[in-house]
Amino acid sequence: IGLINEDKEIFIVLKPIITETYQVTFHVTDVAGAALPGATVNLIGYTSDVTNGSGHVTFSDISFTDQIAYQVTLAGYQTVDGFVTVHGNTTTSVTMALVAATTYSVSFSITNSSGVPIKDATVFLEGYGSLMTNSLGSAVFTQVNPQNGITYTVSKTPYSNLTGSFNVINVNVVHN
Repeated sequence: IGLINEDKEIFIVLKPIITETYQVTFHVTDVAGAALPGATVNLIGYTSDVTNGSGHVTFSDISFTDQIAYQVTLAGYQTVDGFVTVHGNTTTSVTMALVAATTYSVSFSITNSSGVPIKDATVFLEGYGSLMTNSLGSAVFTQVNPQNGITYTVSKTPYSNLTGSFNVINVNVVHN
């Protein structure tokens, strides 16, 4: 404007800054590609919402940015943390892996009616195959998943076969 030697009226027109906002959609699936409904997506600094039956959730009124942190959680799955870039309407795919299930060991101690350990008896455990007992009459199956009604059969000539079942529920099992 330069030097002003007399009273002047200056008009300044302010223009409002228009901030565009966008939609950010998350599509949450498992490792096989199946939609995961009910997953909670937390868009850090904005809000949280839950995926629908198709594994989708959409956030609106999200500002242009290079990085917004997010976290996706669902019971039974590993939590996923990441960042999404918003330069327009955006869809982000998130794949969630199952949390490794806790497994247990199942120990068999095979003896005759006098309590003497039986070596080389075959112990068949449904879903886990067969093991031979050692010199102490012991056979141990590891990484057995929790479930009810697991059947087993113990066989050794000249003894009669023994068949039964048991439940594995949050504890290692010892079966005599």
